[in-house]
Amino acid sequence: MSGHIKDMVSQHWNTPASIVDAVRDVFGGQIDLDPCDNEFSITKPLVSFQLPVNDGLKNDWSKVSDFLERPINVYCNPPFGRSDDGTSVADWVKKCAYADYFHKIKEGILLLPASTETTFWHNHIWPTAEAICFIRGRVSFQLAGKGSGASTKGTAIIYWGLDCEPFIDRFCELGRAIRL
Repeated sequence: MSGHIKDMVSQHWNTPASIVDAVRDVFGGQIDLDPCDNEFSITKPLVSFQLPVNDGLKNDWSKVSDFLERPINVYCNPPFGRSDDGTSVADWVKKCAYADYFHKIKEGILLLPASTETTFWHNHIWPTAEAICFIRGRVSFQLAGKGSGASTKGTAIIYWGLDCEPFIDRFCELGRAIRL
């Protein structure tokens, strides 16, 4: 849904096609849940949560698994700034890190700033993630379906799940992908 570009005028910065295509490839062609979707997103998941009506941070992702009657995959590109309700990217990281990857959620991929010095990286990513890709260069996010320019920070893609090899194989085309 978002990426921090030069300002936080909007929280609807969308993932570019190169990353969405890689996510779909890792997930076997389809994204099951995008908890940070919006009307301009190109993720086209089977199920999406869109603010302000459906808050993906507050919704129970396992209910999507119940609805689809199988474990699901989740792709999350959360707002990088602080929301009006006080939530931040750290809250999204925590939700992704501790999702039920053994029963209801098969795999999760999270896009976020590569700010490896932050508390949420040390407390929630390093101890739980299976693999990481540090994207080469700056990501050009889309705003309202249009190109918008490069992010002001580096970007990382985090993988949780039981089989990180497809993630590493596919994301090594976009940057440095490593198993943890």
